[in-house]
Amino acid sequence: MVYFCQRAFTDRCPTACRPKPASRKAGAVDIGSGIPIRVSILGEELRAARLRHSVTQRSLARRAGTTQAAISRIESGTESPSYERFTQLLLVLGERPVLQTQPLDPELDPGDLAHARRLTPEQRLAESASWNLLATQLEIAGAGARRSRRPR
Repeated sequence: MVYFCQRAFTDRCPTACRPKPASRKAGAVDIGSGIPIRVSILGEELRAARLRHSVTQRSLARRAGTTQAAISRIESGTESPSYERFTQLLLVLGERPVLQTQPLDPELDPGDLAHARRLTPEQRLAESASWNLLATQLEIAGAGARRSRRPR
């Protein structure tokens, strides 16, 4: 959970801040890691498989024992199927999903990490606090700019 705090965006807030509301859109899911993923990727894969086999949504639905509307919701990303349901739909088409994992690319520059390791804990804390202050100032400035642009 990400918190909206006067101290910027943090994973844990030492004060009693309110949680930032989670997005309920199918295409913007937060899995707790801060890494955005697209739920609609399953729908895109299902659509690609269906089109490779020249099968209509209606025909796929009939074969899988579901409705055309359900297939449409999955393909459009409005609905996220379970892994079991996704597998069942692919099996009906004569395909099977292959699940793979791969390491994340680090977003930190190795030079920045080396610099941070040379700092004392007190220096790291001071630097962190200055970045937090900057983020808070940017958030306040952005909110002010948005308010000033609103028609009255």
